[in-house]
Amino acid sequence: MGDPVLTEIYYFSGTGNSLYAAKRLAERLGGRFLPMAAVGEREEVKTAAGCVGLVFPVYYGDLPALVREFAKKLRCAPDAYVFAVCTYGGAAMASLRSLRKALKRGGTRLSVGLGVHMPQNAFLKPKEDRAAVYADAEKRLKILAEKISARRRGVFYENVLLELMMVPMQPLVIRPACKR
Repeated sequence: MGDPVLTEIYYFSGTGNSLYAAKRLAERLGGRFLPMAAVGEREEVKTAAGCVGLVFPVYYGDLPALVREFAKKLRCAPDAYVFAVCTYGGAAMASLRSLRKALKRGGTRLSVGLGVHMPQNAFLKPKEDRAAVYADAEKRLKILAEKISARRRGVFYENVLLELMMVPMQPLVIRPACKR
């Protein structure tokens, strides 16, 4: 029996891209945002919010270890709408699938997985126009907020073709820190 008005967005951000996305979504959805790291030591993270979001970067094609551990501890109301927004410089890859599995371990179900392209941070992309990427991200975040407000379900992100091409190579690039 979550509160249908309250939206809580938990975020992890290494470089600021996911923090930016979490702030913009919180503004658009009328919710509050909280750092995952601030509650990471708890055995469980309980929320009565009717709408719960997780915003995080994609690390080498998967979830950062902190996000995976947080997701396992998250306990939401059975009727909560749970959304995830991953930020990436290349593609979402396995991140949303991994998140769905981690949440399920804790008894939480992911309602929708979303993605937004942000500037690459793991390495430099030649000729990446960061201003254009941020402008596109701002438009995308508006669309994602609309999907969340409408309680859409499923998986929505760009670069699906890139992901399909990269999946066979993913085991070569996932760092051990992401596999915990």
